[in-house]
Amino acid sequence: MKVNNIIKFLPFVLCLGAHPTLSKESSSKSSSSVIGNSISASINYQAPATGVVGSGVELNLGHFVRFGVGVNAYVDSNTRMNGLQVAAIGYMSAVAWAVSFGKINFRKAYNFLNGTDPDDDMVAVLTPFADLKFFVPKWRLSPSAGIGYGNWIADPAGTTGLPADKTTDDYTYYTVGIDYVDDFGYLGAGFSYNPTLPAKFKTTPYVNLGAAFRFK
Repeated sequence: MKVNNIIKFLPFVLCLGAHPTLSKESSSKSSSSVIGNSISASINYQAPATGVVGSGVELNLGHFVRFGVGVNAYVDSNTRMNGLQVAAIGYMSAVAWAVSFGKINFRKAYNFLNGTDPDDDMVAVLTPFADLKFFVPKWRLSPSAGIGYGNWIADPAGTTGLPADKTTDDYTYYTVGIDYVDDFGYLGAGFSYNPTLPAKFKTTPYVNLGAAFRFK
């Protein structure tokens, strides 16, 4: 599987600020108000491991399975911004890169949003990804287990401890965690295991937050 197989889905990646209208059930806390069949837009931290912050869109089916695609980014620039500012601009640049099918250069987009020269030095890693997660049907607080595919793209090679002899490679990762799901969407956290990545990426924590639009 190559990166283009994921990129073709990425125009559907949404910014979390574009909140969908959430369906409202009765005040009953029955299992029928668990997220169910829906589409969700999410923001994530270290999911997958080779990026820091990103965005995705997921298809939730039958209360127990979620398929998602998205992109996340790591950025290290020579600016005096705090980590949250760097993450926010990296996130917006990654979304711009994704929805343009890679035609918008990530480095130039980042420096434009940062108000710096388009060719200023920086290091970055973009990771388009696709993953599949499973849950206990209709449980609001459920353990999760999943498998995913990521394709990191480093500029320059060797960024953040990734292999110095290549600028891109793909990898399979596995996740275990716990999710709280409701008709609003979900909040999930856990760990990913990345067997083919360098040691610093082998086991990493992750957090996901998604807002959902339900359909019948």
